[in-house]
Amino acid sequence: MVVSSPDGRIQLVVEVKNHRGASEEWATHFRGNLVAHSILPDAEYFLLALPDNLFLWIGAGAAKDAPPNYRVPTAEALEPFRIVGSDEAGLEMAVNSWLNVLTSPSIREEEVARRYGWLVESGLYQRIRGGDVEYQAAA
Repeated sequence: MVVSSPDGRIQLVVEVKNHRGASEEWATHFRGNLVAHSILPDAEYFLLALPDNLFLWIGAGAAKDAPPNYRVPTAEALEPFRIVGSDEAGLEMAVNSWLNVLTSPSIREEEVARRYGWLVESGLYQRIRGGDVEYQAAA
C-alpha cells in the first residue's frame, strides 16, 4: 500500500506480512533487503505491519540497516479495527481500514494525537491527512 498527501506525493509505503514473533532485528533486516534491492518507492516513511508490531521508519535516505524509529503493538494500534482471521489478508484489511480513517479530513488531529501520539510526533499524520490510500502491485 502507499499513502499519498493531498497533493498526490507518496508519503508512506506500507508492507504487510504475516510473520509472527518477528524481532526488531528481523524487521530491520527485512526493510534492509527492500532498500538494497531498490524495491521501495521513494517515500519519507515506511511502515512494516506485522501481526505483533508495527514498525515505522522515517527518512527516505535512512541507511538500510537503520532500526525503526517507532515500534507499536499492532493490537494497540489497530484495536478499533477487527482483524478478520489470522492470515495476511485479514491484517491487510485492518491496516487499510485504519489508514483510510487516518487520511480522512474529518478526523481531528487532537483525536489522533490522543490515540496515536507517535503518528503526530513523527510528522506522518500531518503529511497524510486528506490524502489517499491505494494498493500498488508488488515489485
